[in-house]
Amino acid sequence: MTKSSNYSTLITAICPIYSMLRWTSTYSKP
Repeated sequence: MTKSSNYSTLITAICPIYSMLRWTSTYSKP
């Protein structure tokens, strides 16, 4: 159970960061 919860937290933390990085990369391209 703890592992699953930890995994969920990891996804929740990485999802927005990954989206932000992708958006920044697309926006930075000329």
